[in-house]
Amino acid sequence: MKYNLSLRASLLALLSLLLLTACEDPIDATTQWRINNENAFNEYASKEDYTKASIEGSSAYVYMKWLAHGEGKEYPIETSRIKCHYEMRMLVGDKVVDGNYGSERPAQFAINRGAQDQLIEGARIGLQQMVVGDEADIIIPWYLGYGERRSGEINPYSALKFRVKLEEIIPESQRSAVAKD
Repeated sequence: MKYNLSLRASLLALLSLLLLTACEDPIDATTQWRINNENAFNEYASKEDYTKASIEGSSAYVYMKWLAHGEGKEYPIETSRIKCHYEMRMLVGDKVVDGNYGSERPAQFAINRGAQDQLIEGARIGLQQMVVGDEADIIIPWYLGYGERRSGEINPYSALKFRVKLEEIIPESQRSAVAKD
């Protein structure tokens, strides 16, 4: 009888465990993608050649690796307009999704995310650490990129690698003429 009771208790415990396991929600593909991207971004914390970069007064940050140092003396600020060559890749999968490297003509962006030429927050943070002539890789977490929304080939929750060479900070006196180019 004692043997029969312990067998029943063991079977009941096993059955309970199986039922609990079956009731757990599996992680959906979107959640798994977000987790993979968060892990890929966080791997850069331990890489010696990448440094954490942020804007004063903000807790948001990116990781940066300088590929070349320029001779510039000024840094772009929130109201600056810049010219640069860039390439944007998804961090997971290493797929190029945008860019103009190899093009003669640099792209123009307003740092302040105006209605035109919008920059994602992570690119703004990185660019404000650079001077003209600097070239860097900027590792951007999904929430400082396109966030929860899809943008072209970029999936929601995608961490990004933004390679950029800052060519010029356009002086305010030249902005209206340059914007018409």
